[in-house]
Amino acid sequence: MEGLSYLVGLTQDREVYGYVVPNYHISSKNQLLDIEKDIYMKGNFNLGLSNGIGGILAALSIALMEGIEIAGQRKAIERILEDYKRFHYVDNNGAVYWPGIIKFEDYISGQCKIDGRRAGWCYGSPGIARAMYMAGNAIGDKEAIELSLKAIDGLCNMKEEEWMLNSPTICHGYAGLLTAVQAMYKDTGNVKYRECADRIMEIILSL
Repeated sequence: MEGLSYLVGLTQDREVYGYVVPNYHISSKNQLLDIEKDIYMKGNFNLGLSNGIGGILAALSIALMEGIEIAGQRKAIERILEDYKRFHYVDNNGAVYWPGIIKFEDYISGQCKIDGRRAGWCYGSPGIARAMYMAGNAIGDKEAIELSLKAIDGLCNMKEEEWMLNSPTICHGYAGLLTAVQAMYKDTGNVKYRECADRIMEIILSL
């Protein structure tokens, strides 16, 4: 329960530069690379599944679906989903994307810059959509479920080159996309997802 309490705490409010933001704001001094400290002088918000709030969302949602719940957990899930709903964007083909990282200034203004087109598990639509789908089911958020399904549908409709993947790996490659699509097929039974998974598997085996 201590771990869940910590994750819930990351979604609670605090004041940064005169604005109220969630605790998952990452300050400039806590950026991993020196160049990022210069780029994000007021910090940022990481939306990725592997290194950002997507992982937090998935953990909180899985725990809730397994019957493990603490005070504030549902509200924490709702808070993260609000940010994903707020910062998604849709391209001319109807595909849904999220920026991997949002600058503090853009978070405050509500801007959404297009920078997350690669279909990577770690920062792209596959991982985020999967986390949103689980969260939506965990708390009964139909809007989150619909947005996540729209994102997966878009990925399945894409040509291989549109995924912008070039390796068989999980984090940045085809295996990550395969994992997300297979999980969605298992949960929904959507034949389109199974067919997409088969297509991805053929690509991996050909590499």
